[in-house]
Amino acid sequence: MKGNRWSLIYIAGLIYIFSSCANRVTPTGGKKDEKPPAPQSFEPPNYSINFKNKKVVIDFDEYIQLNELQKQLIVSPLMDPPPVINAKKKSLIIELPENLRINTTYTLNFGKAIADIHENNAIESFQYVFSTGSILDSLFIKGKTLDAYKQKGEKGICVLLYRNFDDSLPLKSKPDYFARTNENGEFRMNNIGPGQYMMVALNDKNSNYICDSPVEEDISLSQLVVPDSNEVVLNYFTEQPTGLYIRKINYTGDKRWSVLMNKTSDSASLTPLNNQQPAYLESWSSGHDTVYIWCADTLQDSLYIKVLNSNAVVDTVRIELSKSQSAKSKGRGSGEAVNAKYFFIESSSASTGLKPFSNLEMLFKNPIVQLNAGQFLLKEDSVPVEKFGLTFSDTLRRKLLVTTKWKEERRYQLTLLPGAVVDFMGIANDTIQLFFPVKSSAEFGTLELMITDLPPGNFILQLIKGEAGVVNQTKITASGKYEFKALDPAKYRLCLVDDSNNNGRWDTGNYLKKIAPEKVYYYEQEITVRSNWELEQEWKIVR
Repeated sequence: MKGNRWSLIYIAGLIYIFSSCANRVTPTGGKKDEKPPAPQSFEPPNYSINFKNKKVVIDFDEYIQLNELQKQLIVSPLMDPPPVINAKKKSLIIELPENLRINTTYTLNFGKAIADIHENNAIESFQYVFSTGSILDSLFIKGKTLDAYKQKGEKGICVLLYRNFDDSLPLKSKPDYFARTNENGEFRMNNIGPGQYMMVALNDKNSNYICDSPVEEDISLSQLVVPDSNEVVLNYFTEQPTGLYIRKINYTGDKRWSVLMNKTSDSASLTPLNNQQPAYLESWSSGHDTVYIWCADTLQDSLYIKVLNSNAVVDTVRIELSKSQSAKSKGRGSGEAVNAKYFFIESSSASTGLKPFSNLEMLFKNPIVQLNAGQFLLKEDSVPVEKFGLTFSDTLRRKLLVTTKWKEERRYQLTLLPGAVVDFMGIANDTIQLFFPVKSSAEFGTLELMITDLPPGNFILQLIKGEAGVVNQTKITASGKYEFKALDPAKYRLCLVDDSNNNGRWDTGNYLKKIAPEKVYYYEQEITVRSNWELEQEWKIVR
């Protein structure tokens, strides 16, 4: 019995010793490898001259892989066909084409394509450089590309460099050198020979290094450059199409259609195809690239309209009237009241409360042919308002302004009694009521902007609010003080468009005609507007 007891104690001790040892020798995995692969040898050597090899082998200190090689690799000048590049264990193997240019320095920039296998640590901007001549070109060109309107850089824009100065080259030939921009639109081309070059920025959407069509891709005007330390700035833009035509027709309901054009044109207009067409109304968008058409009930199945540009017919449109539902089929006859608020009012500035110093604006869905002012009732905190005005602000009579001396922090009620308005189909409204407050001016801020050194000309001053875009704009022709009232508390940007043709909007350029896009200036900092605060800001225009 005693022997068995000592045997049990002995076995338990062994178990404890082994388990303790096992715990002490558990591996921790060691420190994580954060170093990228390092090149150990080059064959032929990097920066070789009189280069004649067709194969390059670069050995690294660990196993490597290639990530997104097609996106990361930049070969300048271009090789046609491109080099064949593979990773094999610790080696990078480059097979070069037969037709390399004589006396030319080539740069293969791998970006972040080369990484180790285990931790995917990538080498930053690894390059292999060689010259087929007796010298290595060492000059460079640096600069940035900017969206001509936004004045912001973008990653991946191609910068093309040509030895010849023919402006048609970007439309038909690949460049002699090229680079791609970083996140800020900046670029740098290394190992360029002396001389003068033509440079173009291109948003190469199909990655063939050719501008297949300026109206499909962003392009800058060509610019003559020489390699030096001066920064080149290229503003790229998308051209307007040369011809005008209809892109799309949509039926939007209640006898209304939208006809979308392929471009903006102030000289575009519509006319009936013949004198037998039913009557219709039309309204162009502010950008003059979309026209809205209203056509009342008719016995005819279709409406045929010609699209003119500078009085020349460029397209025709067929509106299928039979596809729309008639007002009568919905139980609405001529002069008949309808209990449908949405049918008449498309939008209203009262929906979120009226700002101080503003008018109440209502946008009717259809043109109004008859307005009966006596059927409008306005109350302020249940007290009737005797004096208020009703004015249409557009020729089609869809935008109605209600004006009076609005009082801050008061609640209002606007009632449209039956028959207050009759639309172009002869349909009158039923009772419509709008309830809304007039907000306090303390909820908003004011910006007083002093512009100095504005050169002679026509300009558009724009106030831009984040994703909402332009929230306020005005035409200006001289330096001075400009005030923006009742602004929502937010961050804003100031933009100034050099409206050289005085058409009230920014215009793009034309590559082959060498027409630059209209110049745009931005105030260098965002402006913060606070509630119940008047902000004074000076902007000195530097051209």
